[in-house]
Amino acid sequence: MRVIGKYHLGIVARTVVLILFLVFGHTVIAQIDSGLFFTRSSPEIYGVLPVDKKLFVYKVHQAKGEIDFSVKNESFENIAFQSLQLPPNVEKLEADIHGDQAFILLGYGEFNNYLKKLLIVDLETGLYNIRDVQSNFDFPSFFKAFSSAILMIGVLEDGDVMEIYNFDQDHLSTITDFFRPNTRIWDINVVNDQVDLLLMLGEKKRKHLQVVSFDQEGNRLLDIPVEIPEKKNFFVRNAKFLHGPFDEQKIVGIYSNKYGEWFSGYFNLEINEFLEQRFQLYPYKELEGFYDYLGNNKKSKKPKRTNFNRGMILVDAVAGDGFVTIVSQPIGKVRKFAHFIAIDHEGEKVFDKSVKLYYDYKLNASDLQLTNQDSTIYFLFGGNQNLRNLPGKKIYEINKGESVQINQVQHLLTDPTILNYLPSPKFLHWYENKFVIFGLTIPQGGRVNQAEFIIRKIEV
Repeated sequence: MRVIGKYHLGIVARTVVLILFLVFGHTVIAQIDSGLFFTRSSPEIYGVLPVDKKLFVYKVHQAKGEIDFSVKNESFENIAFQSLQLPPNVEKLEADIHGDQAFILLGYGEFNNYLKKLLIVDLETGLYNIRDVQSNFDFPSFFKAFSSAILMIGVLEDGDVMEIYNFDQDHLSTITDFFRPNTRIWDINVVNDQVDLLLMLGEKKRKHLQVVSFDQEGNRLLDIPVEIPEKKNFFVRNAKFLHGPFDEQKIVGIYSNKYGEWFSGYFNLEINEFLEQRFQLYPYKELEGFYDYLGNNKKSKKPKRTNFNRGMILVDAVAGDGFVTIVSQPIGKVRKFAHFIAIDHEGEKVFDKSVKLYYDYKLNASDLQLTNQDSTIYFLFGGNQNLRNLPGKKIYEINKGESVQINQVQHLLTDPTILNYLPSPKFLHWYENKFVIFGLTIPQGGRVNQAEFIIRKIEV
């Protein structure tokens, strides 16, 4: 294990752009909870994180360092509420949930010697404590919590560096095993108190995958080369790391049979508790529902097919209720649909289906809040203005691959008028078929004289 001195690592970290080098936006950063909300005109940052059937809601006044947080039950009643004062001039923050605790990491920037504070909240009692955080980073590119430690990753020009700070022992482990050319962290899972990393190794033409695991003291637990068939005509394009219902690790993604093309189908690799690996392919030619979005073509008995299959990228993948759902999109100039494939715990394809969408921007620029509930897929999407497209945000429901139901959010809200003064609403999947909408309102004269943060439940 190579070690980089704190001084030198800090200099490097401040002279490169901290971005994740992952293909077409499939990044570790994308997994950070999307419940963060702020506007340029507001000095306050709001966030909402789901915790089973509860919600953790927080507000941070950056300039003053004031923090309010609450834990709400299903009825949106406060189980706990606290206000506290931390040092002013917060520059950055990230939040995460682990078990029955919420974590907020706050960074203070160069003028405060890159001070970092960690707020830890007990979600049952509302009690909290605050810790100073040791780290070589100005602020990490990625942050994840354990029960008594936090994981931080910095993405540098020459590779990735990982730190695990155990706040119970006040000990920092700096792991530089990935700080080398042609090596990147593609995805991360934290389960219980173990972090599993999916590594991409090798050059563009031939990527190799590897799984490594560490405990919250920074000790390496596993090092598993991924056994993908070594074929000249097999190229991994995108991959995502999932945790299955039986403690198995799943690596899913898309592959191509020809270098220079992007999509020949999906793959699914499972590593069970005995470290045995099972690899399965779902070739494009066997995807019966790939062109479902075309519907019935009156001019021809068969719908007209295009070469969208050559330009698909992985958008998201989730595991739940014994199923894995993968979604991809075309990357060509015309983007008309998203394709979904559902796989059961045995690796068998349950169904695949494409859904027609109306949009003029990249689908992966929109947070889908993808979830599957007993082989029913839910996702959120709005789309561009189109006479054939229902206005506003919609919750799409794919019922066992057979039918697609489109639910307009405005019809699911108890008080749909909130959309009139909620200019930039955020959405979050909560649990089962329930979502939340939240954001800052526009002052409405006599109704309210200042912006107000509101949150409402949506049930499909």
